[in-house]
Amino acid sequence: MQTYAAAPSAHDLMRNLVMLEGDVPLGAPKGSLTKRVVIGWGRHDRVCLPRQAHRAQALFPDATLHWFEHSGHYPQWDMPVETAQLILDVTQ
Repeated sequence: MQTYAAAPSAHDLMRNLVMLEGDVPLGAPKGSLTKRVVIGWGRHDRVCLPRQAHRAQALFPDATLHWFEHSGHYPQWDMPVETAQLILDVTQ
C-alpha cells in the first residue's frame, strides 16, 4: 500500500474514487434501482474496511451485500470461483 500511496497519480485517483474534495457520493435512493445490485465485500479487506460496509448499504439501500468470507480487497483473485458464481447468479 505504501508504494501505491507514493505514486504520483495517487491523489487524483483518491479524489476521483473517494471524492475527497467535498463531493458527496449520491448512491441510489430506495426504490430507484431497476436492476439487481450486489455489493461484494471481503471480510479481510484492508482497503475498504468491513466496518465501512454500512456506508455502502446506506447509499444503496436496495442492494444486497455479499460477504466474501475468506477474501481481502480482491475477491476475484482470492476467491475466483465464488466471485464468478456470484456474477452469474446476479446477471442471469
